[in-house]
Amino acid sequence: MEARKGPLARSTDLIVEELGDELLIYDTEADYGHSLRPEAARVWRRCDGKTPTEGLSAQLDLDPDTIERALDELDRCELLEERPAPAQGTTRREWTVKMVTVAGAAAAAPLILSVAAPSPAMAVSPAFCDAFS
Repeated sequence: MEARKGPLARSTDLIVEELGDELLIYDTEADYGHSLRPEAARVWRRCDGKTPTEGLSAQLDLDPDTIERALDELDRCELLEERPAPAQGTTRREWTVKMVTVAGAAAAAPLILSVAAPSPAMAVSPAFCDAFS
C-alpha cells in the first residue's frame, strides 16, 4: 500500500530570505511578499512532499492545530505545490468542522502576513506616496 504523500513547499518563482526564526518570501510571479512567523516558517521548511501532515506535528514539536493553521495559510498564500486530501475515513462533515475551527483560530492570530508589491509605476509616483500621508 502506497504511503499518503505529505504537503510540498513551492520552490519556483520565490525569493526566500531568513530573518532570525522568521522567513520573508517574495513571490515573483504574483508580486506578493509574505512574512512567515516562526511556526509557519518551520512548517514550510519541512514540507518535503514525503512527510504526512500527521508526522509534521511530532517532528516539529507543534500541536496539530498549529500545523493545520500553518498549512491552511501556506495554501491560501500559494506557497505549497500540493496539499494532500484529508485522510481516508474522514467524513466531509468532520473535515468541514476542522477547517472552520482552524480558520477561526487563524483569524485570531495569523501566522503569515502578506502584502502586494506596488507596480514600478506606483513606486516612483508621488501620488502613491501621498496616498499614505
